[in-house]
Amino acid sequence: MTGVAERPRPLALMLRLGWPAWRRGLRAATAGQWVRLAAFGLLALFFAATLASLFKPLTATLWAQPQLGPVLSARLLTLLFGLLFLLLLFSTLLALLGRLLYADDAPFFAASPLPPRDYFSLRLWQAALGSAWMILLLWLPYLWALRRATGYGCVWWAWSVLAPLPLAGLAAGLAALALGALLKLLPGAWLQRGLFTAAALLGVVALLALRLSRPERLADPTTARNAMAYLAQLDRLEPWWWPPTWASRAVMDAVVDPTGALLWWGLGMGAAVAAWQGSVALWGAEAWDFWWRGADEGRAPGRKAHRAFERSQGAPLARLLVEREAVTLSRAPGQALQALMLGTLVVLFLLSLSRLPIHHDADLKAMLYLPVLGLAQIILLAVTARFAFPAGSLEQPAVWLLRHAPVRPLAWLLARAALFAVLLLALS
Repeated sequence: MTGVAERPRPLALMLRLGWPAWRRGLRAATAGQWVRLAAFGLLALFFAATLASLFKPLTATLWAQPQLGPVLSARLLTLLFGLLFLLLLFSTLLALLGRLLYADDAPFFAASPLPPRDYFSLRLWQAALGSAWMILLLWLPYLWALRRATGYGCVWWAWSVLAPLPLAGLAAGLAALALGALLKLLPGAWLQRGLFTAAALLGVVALLALRLSRPERLADPTTARNAMAYLAQLDRLEPWWWPPTWASRAVMDAVVDPTGALLWWGLGMGAAVAAWQGSVALWGAEAWDFWWRGADEGRAPGRKAHRAFERSQGAPLARLLVEREAVTLSRAPGQALQALMLGTLVVLFLLSLSRLPIHHDADLKAMLYLPVLGLAQIILLAVTARFAFPAGSLEQPAVWLLRHAPVRPLAWLLARAALFAVLLLALS
């Protein structure tokens, strides 16, 4: 007996560190926290039931098409897995960036004898498991609807639940490979803002593409049949090298070709293991360097604040207060993303109005005038309620400083009203 403890694996270390915290949290939970947890569970069930009710007629219609049903279902399943794969890639990339550069418990691990590769694997496990739940949230409702349409048994359902799980591991490995390369080129703060912006822009492009494709034309039976026949012949929707295709074929071929389905699943699992181990081997040794860069960036806001203070000497108070409101609003990533999505919805609203046949129909134009003004007013009220009303809560970390500053509260309110008045005027 040597007296040296065996070094735990990263997954075992994560469970060993996380279980006491979970147990303490369960024991110390108050009645209000249990109520909120129950409400969140009911909301998740309602969301899943809503998705299942939307997927059910779609899967039933596609599967009922003569000679095209299985092919169309496989095409749609590949598109769904492709969406999930991209979501997992972005979410894991953001989660891993935050855990590697800005984790609060990183100094504890840096002071321990934990090797950097094991620390990198630990953070990768945390990011992957923190994002993998998105697969089940969207996949289980669709799987229920697909099982109702196909009539397959419980064994196929149990296998299909596990079929897309390699996508989570592959997304985590690819995200880690990409993150290590990007951190060599860009600072972590720039990368974080760029990823948020890229995710929002992709969502905007998806919404605009969906609207410009005019899906309402599928209500015409002739157009719908032609579109289904075209999609069934379009093999480019399922290229063999695309990981969502592997998961789709592992599900759809499980009854007619179980061996082939197992091989497709094994291909996805092998690619996930290769990407995972490759990311650890390539960037694991630099885990502490990544954390130190994040800690150094955390000291940058102090230097920026000092330069801003020097520039503000002698400036009018009203201008400084408006600038402070604008900076406070821009520093919240969620506010910027929601503003971008809201702008997209406004564009879609105007685009839908432009499609209405009102150019040569004066009666229809007069009938829609007041409802359109009402919808525009509702949009303005929603924007005001979402952005202007809770603007004070964004200042919570520095509210003590604002209360002790030699500035009247009326001046703060006027500066905030001036900023949002200009933004709302531009929107209106």
